[in-house]
Amino acid sequence: MRSSMLLLLALEFAEDFFGNYRGSLRWAMNLHSGRERNYRYAKEVLLKKERIDQEKNNLLLTDVGRNKLLEQFPLLEWRKKKWDGFWRVVMYDFPETEKGKRDSLRNFLKKLGFAQWQISVWVSPHPVIDKLDKLLIKQGIRDYCSAHKSKRVVGIPDNEFAQKIWRLDEINTEYRKIMKNYDEKRRSEYLDELMKDPFLPKELLPDDYLWTKVMKKASELPT
Repeated sequence: MRSSMLLLLALEFAEDFFGNYRGSLRWAMNLHSGRERNYRYAKEVLLKKERIDQEKNNLLLTDVGRNKLLEQFPLLEWRKKKWDGFWRVVMYDFPETEKGKRDSLRNFLKKLGFAQWQISVWVSPHPVIDKLDKLLIKQGIRDYCSAHKSKRVVGIPDNEFAQKIWRLDEINTEYRKIMKNYDEKRRSEYLDELMKDPFLPKELLPDDYLWTKVMKKASELPT
């Protein structure tokens, strides 16, 4: 991960895991030992581009900076937001002549946090229909695709449905392995794994979901 993006990510997590921006800055610089100059240069570049702001002794993530961060990690937008209780369901049926556009739509759905429920049916708990509509209009594929909100998608509890569709047990098993075999030298790998998380609302997560614990562990500076 580039130094500038890592700094934006560190400031996004600053209050939750590092206490303040100084802790997050030390963590970012320490994540790849020997690259302190890269991060100091990245800090100056981010200040010039107004992606971060410096007020007295504090560094702050600006709206411009957070939007840049969300370009790479769009699901972070929903990390702290309460679920509104609605599912977004997308269904499509493309002719074989439009295979390229179908594949493009699938990739975009994955980026927005959708998971495949059935062959041509995808679901997400996030309020992203407006973003999807823009893509459908831009690519001229609204005739092949429909999207709607639903209070319930199947006859089982929502958290059980989420666990099945996103395979949360498998993800949590990987987190459990990290905690059990934690290696300080692999913190960068762990961060990459953590950022692949579906970032589902906490209402849909298992009680023992370990993302936060792993992130706290990975955010510790080495002794």
